[in-house]
Amino acid sequence: PKTLRFKANIKPERRAYGIYEYVVYTAPLEAAGTFQVPKSPSEFGENVQRIEWDKAYFAIGIADLKAIVAVNNLLWNGASAMSHAPGTKAAPVSATGFHAPLSLNPAKDAGAERAFSLSLILRGSGGIHFTSVGETTRIELAGEWPHPKFSGAILPEKRIVGDERFSAVWNIPYLSRSYPQIDTIDSSGNAPLMKGIGNFTAGVELFEPVQRYTQTERAIKYAILFIALTFIALLSFELVFHLRLHLMQYGLVGIAMVVFYLVLLSLAEHTSFLNAFLAASTVSALMNGAYMTAAMRSLFKGGIIAALLALLYGFLYTLLQMEDHALLIGTALIVFAVGILMFLTRNLSTGEAEKA
Repeated sequence: PKTLRFKANIKPERRAYGIYEYVVYTAPLEAAGTFQVPKSPSEFGENVQRIEWDKAYFAIGIADLKAIVAVNNLLWNGASAMSHAPGTKAAPVSATGFHAPLSLNPAKDAGAERAFSLSLILRGSGGIHFTSVGETTRIELAGEWPHPKFSGAILPEKRIVGDERFSAVWNIPYLSRSYPQIDTIDSSGNAPLMKGIGNFTAGVELFEPVQRYTQTERAIKYAILFIALTFIALLSFELVFHLRLHLMQYGLVGIAMVVFYLVLLSLAEHTSFLNAFLAASTVSALMNGAYMTAAMRSLFKGGIIAALLALLYGFLYTLLQMEDHALLIGTALIVFAVGILMFLTRNLSTGEAEKA
């Protein structure tokens, strides 16, 4: 098409499958535009000798045909065309979709600009993307979702994201892409100039930033840091209080901290992430605190370990709730922990210094 406009209003809906929850959507879609009908065979290329006007057809490519709920008849030049049939009849360009036959009149249609419009309803999940095939392609998307993720080969020209709804507009010229407006399917069934057409898309994904599995995955990324800080704290206790802990005791403390993430994930599938995090961190802090109380034979020292772990888990939860300042808070945590350890070990001396 010479001009092409897609307009869709996405209506998300949450569905449950057992203990799992996912998001699906219904999207009424309008597609409209114009075609500059070729005037002579030479516009199709050097190898085209004639145009079979009575065999022309209009095709719509859809990646997942199960998404189609309803399709209205195509309006071509103000009149209703024939009903749609399965398949695009242009597999090299779009393998799946449907088409509607058009009977063009060379005396009237050759070289003329003809308008078209089509409306349909789609259902899907995750997101929706459109391929730019017009000389100018305009995409207008809106939806009742607070966390849209605009993705594809090109970002929207305008976008508005509110607490409950978003809207976005793309205006894409055909000079932004690598494929032309016209190509021919050769004897091998290929359209060489249209290679890569499916990769040039623009659209939106229904992103969930606080999804429980996403938060658990983010928490796991900090595991090595938090276990290392705990081991350093135990080592500092050994040096400051002249204690000796067995390697097995270090290993069991580490295993208990790893179990924290398993408890977190298993509980998050049945309750809110906050409740799961509180329960998992309490179990980990109490287990390690009680174990260190017995190992160091001191309730005071074991309580310090439990309090330290509770503080670390508090910082971890704070990090998980932040998206823009997570690196800043994490860096501050490391600087604070190193400063405390330097303070606790400031009076350590070597054996040679003590003899002197």
